[in-house]
Amino acid sequence: MRALIQKVADSTFILSSQPELWCSDPDKAFDFSSGLTALQHIRQNQFSGVQVLLYFGRREYDVRLTVTDPARSAGELSAPPRAAALPAMGI
Repeated sequence: MRALIQKVADSTFILSSQPELWCSDPDKAFDFSSGLTALQHIRQNQFSGVQVLLYFGRREYDVRLTVTDPARSAGELSAPPRAAALPAMGI
């Protein structure tokens, strides 16, 4: 598995650790080794309109992680809200 950063608008991938270099071939794209490292790079460079692609080389196995707010990525997300407790049912 490879962790890639992909622009959503034109489906290009970051080519190196330099933020201005992009390519269209996922096999040539820079591998960030983990989704967390890719998220940290997104945050450092304040990218928007990107996603992390966990690339397995076969489209049906690839996983896309949408990044909605780079300022809150890379471990700074708050915990999801808890579900409301269900009322006790007297049976």
